[in-house]
Amino acid sequence: MGGIISTAACCAGEAACCLGCACLSKICGSLCSCGGGSDGKPQPSAGRKRSVMMIMFSLILSLTLQFLIIPNAYWDKLDFAWQCEDVDAAAQEACRANSAVFRVSMVSATFFLTNAMASAAAPSYNRNFWGAKVAFYLLLILAAMFTPAAVFDGYLNVARVGAAVFVVLQQIILIDLAYNWNDSWVVKADEDDKDLMGSGDAWLKVSEP
Repeated sequence: MGGIISTAACCAGEAACCLGCACLSKICGSLCSCGGGSDGKPQPSAGRKRSVMMIMFSLILSLTLQFLIIPNAYWDKLDFAWQCEDVDAAAQEACRANSAVFRVSMVSATFFLTNAMASAAAPSYNRNFWGAKVAFYLLLILAAMFTPAAVFDGYLNVARVGAAVFVVLQQIILIDLAYNWNDSWVVKADEDDKDLMGSGDAWLKVSEP
């Protein structure tokens, strides 16, 4: 049984590595290139694309830790930092899983906040140095795993408020997207109607399956 659990843990780790490598393959290429175009100059959207990849990687890492690695591994050596040994035995697994995700969340928030402030001061920073940024992010994740739980007590309240604000902002953005999308299609319908009356209906009606 122990061998099966160990094998499952190894497989979960390999899966996490594969998924992480898939998300970071282009980012790691920034060690030799800054994602420039054919003229060798950095593209304005390069930083945004790599930021999205980092967000996806942090989500994959969080889910992998919570549902695959933590339930199939023994983390007794980290309990001194995570303080899960004082929790009821039935809840220790959940404590460890939540602690792992908490650490990834705080590291990600710190990483992107730091990048945002640096990019505000020097916009080119968002497009450059992504090899160093990835290495720094992974080092922060490793350090966070050994950081005492007390450090995260203040972050818990900040995360709760920030999550609520984030959800509200996302709803506003989605509603704004829907209105802009609708306005764009109405304009296209009006333009088609100028050429041929009735041809703009294709932009205003949902096709029947």
